[in-house]
Amino acid sequence: MRVWSRLFGWALRCYPAEWRARWGAEARATFDAVLRGPASMRAGHGPGRWAAGAIRDAVIDGVRERTRASTMGRRRDEEGTMDRWIGDVRHAARRLRRAPGFALAVIVLLALGVGANAAVFSVLRATVLVPPDYPELERIVLPLIHETALDGEVDRMNWSWPEFVAFREASPELWTDLAGYAARTGTVSDPGDAETMGFEFVSDGYFRALGLQPVVGGFFTPDDHVDRGGSDAVVVTYGFWQSRFGEDVDAVGRYFTVDGTRYRIAGVVQPGFRGLTGSASFFLPMVRTRDAFGDWLLDDAGVRWMHAIGKLAPGLSAELAVQRGSPILRSIDEANSFKDDGEISLDVAPLSSSWTTPTTRRSIWLTMAAAGAVLLIAIANVGALLLTRARREAGETAVRLAMGAGRGRLVRERLVESLLLSLTGGAAGLVLAGFLVNAVRGAIPASLLRGSQGEISLVGESAIQLDLAVAAFGIGVASVAGILFGVIPELLRGTVDLAPALRSGGARGSVGGQRRGGRFLVSAQVGISVVLVVAAGLFLRTLGHLHDQQRGFDPEGLLALRYTLASDRPRYESNDARAAFHAGLRERLEGLPGVTSTAVASTPPLGGHSIRSTVRGIVGEREFERGEQPLIGVHQADAGVFRTLGARIVEGRGFSEEESNSPIPVAVVNRKAVEEIFDGESPIGREIDASVRYGEEQVPFRVIGVVEDVLYGPPTEGVTADMFVSSGMLASWVPTILVRTDGDPAELVPLARAALAEMDPSIAFWQATTGAELRRSDVADTRLLLGVLGAFALLALVVSSAGLWAVVAQAVAERRREIGVRVALGAGAGSVEALVFRQGLAPILLGALAGIAVALAFAPRVSELLFEVDPRDPTVFIGATAILGVVALLATWLPARRAARVDPVEALAGD
Repeated sequence: MRVWSRLFGWALRCYPAEWRARWGAEARATFDAVLRGPASMRAGHGPGRWAAGAIRDAVIDGVRERTRASTMGRRRDEEGTMDRWIGDVRHAARRLRRAPGFALAVIVLLALGVGANAAVFSVLRATVLVPPDYPELERIVLPLIHETALDGEVDRMNWSWPEFVAFREASPELWTDLAGYAARTGTVSDPGDAETMGFEFVSDGYFRALGLQPVVGGFFTPDDHVDRGGSDAVVVTYGFWQSRFGEDVDAVGRYFTVDGTRYRIAGVVQPGFRGLTGSASFFLPMVRTRDAFGDWLLDDAGVRWMHAIGKLAPGLSAELAVQRGSPILRSIDEANSFKDDGEISLDVAPLSSSWTTPTTRRSIWLTMAAAGAVLLIAIANVGALLLTRARREAGETAVRLAMGAGRGRLVRERLVESLLLSLTGGAAGLVLAGFLVNAVRGAIPASLLRGSQGEISLVGESAIQLDLAVAAFGIGVASVAGILFGVIPELLRGTVDLAPALRSGGARGSVGGQRRGGRFLVSAQVGISVVLVVAAGLFLRTLGHLHDQQRGFDPEGLLALRYTLASDRPRYESNDARAAFHAGLRERLEGLPGVTSTAVASTPPLGGHSIRSTVRGIVGEREFERGEQPLIGVHQADAGVFRTLGARIVEGRGFSEEESNSPIPVAVVNRKAVEEIFDGESPIGREIDASVRYGEEQVPFRVIGVVEDVLYGPPTEGVTADMFVSSGMLASWVPTILVRTDGDPAELVPLARAALAEMDPSIAFWQATTGAELRRSDVADTRLLLGVLGAFALLALVVSSAGLWAVVAQAVAERRREIGVRVALGAGAGSVEALVFRQGLAPILLGALAGIAVALAFAPRVSELLFEVDPRDPTVFIGATAILGVVALLATWLPARRAARVDPVEALAGD
């Protein structure tokens, strides 16, 4: 019997402890009574059989009871945990409602930090982090031509069509597809109003190389690329299909007019693609350039005007393609007399590393670093606010600890409160980021969105937007900041000594670790602010040097209007017809109110060079050796160009009206050309052989004048040698009409458009730019970078000075009794102010020294973004330190002045 009883006791262990404590003894007594009782109590079973069944049932029921109890316990724990967290959130909300100023300050600081970072991250993600979404992107490359001159200088050149075709045919093993492309503008009409649009000429394989697919219809067939085949096919972009044909699937096969020629829509390319140049609305076969520009683009091997895109053969690397392709290219150039003055070689740039420029990457990463620095300052400031609040609540904390509250509960409450603050601030930051992204999207210059090789621009403004990734980034930053806010103050709090904390009511209940933590945060903010102010100072000096660059023209009151005559090629085929149209438009524009002069030129200032030619020599005097022939920019202009530009003739004269209207080979050169070509001697009356054709012949030009240098390229490249030839010698197909007015030039644009429409409704201005806009656009990159860095630097100064003021003011409040004693013992206001100054200036000096050291170490890394500025310019560093010193002194002086006015009686009585 005793054995069965013991086995039953072991079986009862399957029940939960609570059940055994309540029912275990009774169950065992009942088991023993039934086991020893008569058989009728055991339903006629013998003691052994009944005992075995009872033990079996006890084990099964016990396991079930334990499982049920465990499930109910977990449910109660989960409900309890949820209730505790909900209670913590409510408690945190009540605490924040009691301190609205503190909560608002934290939310605003976080909104500024998170908003700035989310906005910049949107730009960073679109322009640097996320590459173009093309199938097999690693195989798509940009084949480039490099020419190495005898002096070792390497220039990148465009392809000519005969050279490209010969190379493609000679290197089929290198590519699965190799195509050419070139951007142009044309006037689109019928259906719809006349509108100037960008488009691309493309050769066979262009869409295949990029892995693109048509939405409706198809792409070009091989027959469409047959030279002189008469194909009228055109492929349009999704946006063009939407705007002109309302996404009508029956648009395939319909026609529209480009520059007077009818084209049939063959298909619509997938959404988002606007050509490799980023500005195309439609695509035409390369062979159709004969219709628009004549035969010379396709037939003249010396005209380098197009770019190439290719897809490497499977398993072939870019390095191997260069090794195998360079000898092929050199042999083709030598065999066909394509070769220029230097050594020709092939370069193959992967599209994955060429879709954005190194300058763009450095600029945006620098901006991201600045935004991150502002966020760190905001976090440091919020941390300082929380430390200050924790010191004020030290007495409350001591009371709660004395009453048995666990430190874990206190940490959890602070964590919930800080997370509530950070998520609210993060949400506000995302709203702010939306406004910032819209502002930045419109301000980003087109040059920042271009690629580093070829003529590519794969990042459109529409790609810069807040999306789920950016929102996740912002919320993630805010959440991490919230965790830090909740944990760091408790870690810095140290161990609270309850007895003195309770006696002092919390005034001195916290240890020095909190004060040291506050000073450290102030030093960190000051150091980061120094770095940002130095960066802004360097770019401010860069912008100043760029503005000081001599442009050589007067931008005030200047208007540049550009159009093309290709809309009706037969009508304007002759040079005289083009010259007559330009002259007629000039006459109409001169009749507009406020116009004082007009001129025709091939390009506006700061608009680049339409033609760069090699100078073979000075007729009758010298010939330049191959490899040493200087380059000169060739500009077509008429008699009014220098007067309208405001460019001064320094020697000789400008063009006469007769020279403007007749093919007389005369030229005006700039000072730079005099220095480089004529060795600084007077060029008047001498003839320059600049490899410029008139008809079928190359003719030399007699120099009749010297003009002040006019800047046509980027300011960072400086002035180049230029010469101006008479428009009567060569009237441009794509001219610029320069207009000088004594009023606002922008107000003339509608009147000028009406004047052009009266002459030919099929022609429209594709660019209308004021001189001031030209001046702004050439430094747009630096101006934008300076504006962003300047804003971040100013924000950093304001936030860090506010944090400094808060820390010093709190220190004054904590030392109120000590200051009262000093005043009571005879200390003057000056000594009290000096005491507070010393306390406030220590972390400032430490942070300033650290910031200067960091700026000195990292400044050379931004040297490529600067222009004529030493990255360690002492003027900038001294100026940044002085600015910060003034701000720091002001932030310290206010609390110091308040401390000097402490009433000793009130201070001692309050204690």
